[in-house]
Amino acid sequence: MASFQITPFAGLLENTEFNFHSLYLHNISSGPNPTRGAIINDNAVNGWGQTFVVDWTIYDGTGHGAKLVGRAQGQQIYASKWSHSVTLEFMDGRFKGSTLQLMGLSATFEQPSEWSITGGTGDLAMARGVVKVKFHEVVEDGDTWELSFHGFCSMQSLPTLTKAGPWGGHGGSGTDSEQPWRIESMAIVHEGTIAKFSCTYVDLSGKRRTTGSWGGGNGIPTKVQLGPREILKAVSGTHVSLNNGQTVIESLKFVTNEGTYGPFGRTTGTPFNADVSEDQSIAGFFGRADDTQLIAFGIYTV
Repeated sequence: MASFQITPFAGLLENTEFNFHSLYLHNISSGPNPTRGAIINDNAVNGWGQTFVVDWTIYDGTGHGAKLVGRAQGQQIYASKWSHSVTLEFMDGRFKGSTLQLMGLSATFEQPSEWSITGGTGDLAMARGVVKVKFHEVVEDGDTWELSFHGFCSMQSLPTLTKAGPWGGHGGSGTDSEQPWRIESMAIVHEGTIAKFSCTYVDLSGKRRTTGSWGGGNGIPTKVQLGPREILKAVSGTHVSLNNGQTVIESLKFVTNEGTYGPFGRTTGTPFNADVSEDQSIAGFFGRADDTQLIAFGIYTV
């Protein structure tokens, strides 16, 4: 039997504020990849009633290198003005799988608009707020709109990052990643030892970041680009003492849920290894470096 219960709540509710800027919605009506399509024609007398189903794609930029971050799916209805109700699902990054419910009047070339955020799920549960929408540019077969989100939600507590390591020497200066969540790519330069390392990652707030170059020597450059569903599960390598007495990272190898990359560098030194349990992943790195090489290397797990 159904049960309905209403309970007064006098406590404080913890809220998280979120701001997403410079997202671009593609409103494409024709061509090989449309994002909206008519399902009901308009009334011949007043034009009302025309209805479209939409599958708007949303990117983090406007150029060819822009990344798909979400899809807004729902409907548009015309009644002297276009209005819509859509569910935006995030496809990548910190909020992957979370949704926002959006409704409001569609923007035009002459008139910006504001959409209401009327709900959310996942890490954006119980969201409310406003999306500012303005026309950006005409593109082939349609146009693009710039979106800026400002809202509040009852976000789950951020996951705890755990350090392991570092392995290697004690020289140089410290290097670190700021609140990492998911690794997207790694760049390694090696010539016997690891001369330089950097990585691109998504942080806990959903922002894409790139570390500076850890080290600075010359060698063979290699880039490891992880796929959209690929996560890092293990890191191993070796460290070695040089003739000057300094200990540095000699080699690195990375294992994901989809494959193995490396080892990069020689593998004659003292080995180290770090892996995680089935429900964890390696989210970022820290260590030590000087102007010519990577000296120590550690990981963050989440």
